[in-house]
Amino acid sequence: MDVDAPTNLLGAFIFWAYIAGALASTGIVLNTIRQSYLDNGRPKIPAFLAILALSSFATLSYHMLNVLILSYQQWTVRYSIPLGALIGANRTPLHLWQWSTTSSLFQDFGEAIVANKPRYLLSSSGLWSTLAVAAYMGIEGRRYNVPNLWAFFALLEILPTSFAQTLFYIMLCTKSQPVNSNHQILSYWPFWYSVPLLYNYCLSKAPEYAGEGEWLIYTILAARVLLVLPLVLSLRSLSGQAPVTSPNTFQHVATLRLFTFSMAVQYLTHKRIADLGPLDQMSSVLLKAFNSHPAVQALSYDLLHSAVAFGYWMLRKENVHPIIDQGASQQKTLPKSRR
Repeated sequence: MDVDAPTNLLGAFIFWAYIAGALASTGIVLNTIRQSYLDNGRPKIPAFLAILALSSFATLSYHMLNVLILSYQQWTVRYSIPLGALIGANRTPLHLWQWSTTSSLFQDFGEAIVANKPRYLLSSSGLWSTLAVAAYMGIEGRRYNVPNLWAFFALLEILPTSFAQTLFYIMLCTKSQPVNSNHQILSYWPFWYSVPLLYNYCLSKAPEYAGEGEWLIYTILAARVLLVLPLVLSLRSLSGQAPVTSPNTFQHVATLRLFTFSMAVQYLTHKRIADLGPLDQMSSVLLKAFNSHPAVQALSYDLLHSAVAFGYWMLRKENVHPIIDQGASQQKTLPKSRR
């Protein structure tokens, strides 16, 4: 079947690579969790996290499938192609390859989430949660020596936030931690603070490029690339800290500063777009925006799952002791042995 439209083989490759990458990353992450679980004496994993991970995956799959269906429907209307049906008496083939090479799926997704202020407010809140999770995974993942940490970041890059986030929390529950050990307090000034600033710049520019074709895609792509920085930016271990018994981010001063700074940047960003009319009508405006497009629904539901997972992880009562950097401990005790 010939479609009178420019062919974008690179876009089609990225789309199918996204699907393959999501499946591969999920498999690697689940196998990493399973191996850690078996190697460390089958520690208890909170059932709530497992249920939340399944709910996140199911909700995400449903709404992202609706995004793809809507894109395909719009594509068939644009080029006067029969919609197609896999079952029933009027079965016709689905032209998935032609759709992937001639549609503008990624651009349509970007245009949908920045189409107006209410949509952008909901969507950008979900995107900011992705940055917060990336920073947490980059710090805690290396402090806990999580194997295959890159796979968790790959999953975070490909899919919305909460699925990779919840699996990361489950991974931390399987790690072996010696009793009576101190936390590694990690210092990362000043380069880590540039990440939320650059991320904010990309998100702020995105609405300006709505309707301008590839510029919107480049801006979104730049924001996604920034999410990798917490995996590769250097960290410095600070020794001699008092022992603590909880993995709460709020008990790490350096992390608290970064968290507060990122929240302040997000607040100032949203303050500029929060004028949605009278306060008593804001809920109805946001609800209308929420139901206006499956892309907005996908990010909004993902934000809800992410907030619930984060709240549970911060408030959980179990005592967890992370592994101390042996190199730092040896350096600290070396001068004493020379005496």
